[in-house]
Amino acid sequence: MIESKTRLTIGRLVLCALVSAPSAALAWNLTHLATYRPSSVEELIDAEVLGDLAFAAASRGGRVIADTSDPAATGISLESLLSPSAGEQRTVLAELFGATWCYNCSLASAAIDSLAQEFGPDSLVVLEYHFRDGLAIPEGEDRARWYVPGNFYIPNMWFDGTINQVGATSAIYDIYRGRILERLEQQSPLKIDLEVAPYQARAVIRAVQPLIQAALKTHFVLFENDVDGYDCMVREILPSEDLNLSSVGDSVAVTREFDLDPSCDPEHLGIVVFVQSDSTKAILQAARHFLAFCPSDNEDTLQDEDNAGNIDDYRLSQNYPNPFNPSTTIEFALPRSGEVRIDIFNILGRRMRTLVDRVMAPGRHLTTWDGRDDSGEEVASGVYFYRLESQDFVETKRMFLMR
Repeated sequence: MIESKTRLTIGRLVLCALVSAPSAALAWNLTHLATYRPSSVEELIDAEVLGDLAFAAASRGGRVIADTSDPAATGISLESLLSPSAGEQRTVLAELFGATWCYNCSLASAAIDSLAQEFGPDSLVVLEYHFRDGLAIPEGEDRARWYVPGNFYIPNMWFDGTINQVGATSAIYDIYRGRILERLEQQSPLKIDLEVAPYQARAVIRAVQPLIQAALKTHFVLFENDVDGYDCMVREILPSEDLNLSSVGDSVAVTREFDLDPSCDPEHLGIVVFVQSDSTKAILQAARHFLAFCPSDNEDTLQDEDNAGNIDDYRLSQNYPNPFNPSTTIEFALPRSGEVRIDIFNILGRRMRTLVDRVMAPGRHLTTWDGRDDSGEEVASGVYFYRLESQDFVETKRMFLMR
């Protein structure tokens, strides 16, 4: 069925190209369409809509009307509609639904956190929603039910609202990475410029390609990093707003004001804005901005400090790389000298290895774990925790060993 509809859609597009603009400018498009095959039902739907627009263009002398119910609407050239270079680089939005009590959710969370560091915020933005634990918010569970009205299994990952991955194994890092690359191959019809002022966010959204998705809404989400060892944890979902862009080049500014929960650390807070279709659930574009200095976006800052002079508090950094095989580095900072202990625990809370147990001077320090226990045996793949204790300071973080 998909194959037959594909041929019909391609036929419409090629016919339209030949009738309305049989020029060298469309030579690439004809070559591309001749080999086009949709990789998903959502892509097929988009192709059919594009085919309908292109078919309508043939009867309008090579012009596509943005609103077919309004003959006076601004026209869009067929070249603009089919041009392979007219889009904006896509920022993929990964939404992970999980819980602290779910073992496989820890695998999924560690994998997507590592991928966020690998791809960077211009290519990948992550939001984590939790279920039935101390980090859950009602709006997060509502959003999960919006995606899947029936039984909802975790970990449950959505990439741009169109690609769903349920469950997690030791191979989840590679699976997620493939999904992200798949989405990055598709350009976005929107450009988002996000600015943040105290207690306010302003997004300027501009159409750079014709919009074939309907019922678009702009969403704003506040998130926090380093919450009980989790990054990108959703703290508040702000009210959404309908987005109306009638033609290429149009732009809309959307502003949201917000309050900060006293329990949140403002230095770890950020905001994500994204545009999503209510009808298809497809996310067209996303952007992220931190409200203040955040260690996750300034990993080189510690490297520029004097070893002791600028450290006024204890710090335990996320290990790197993460996931890792066979070894990983843990960085920590001490404001004063004292007894220091760093232990590795498995998911059941059993101590596997003691990395540090001695008096240390103030400053920045590094230690390495080679994935072995105290007896020198290699431990299995999975989630592990490393804990720093020094005087009255204790902090624990997660890491993922992938063999």
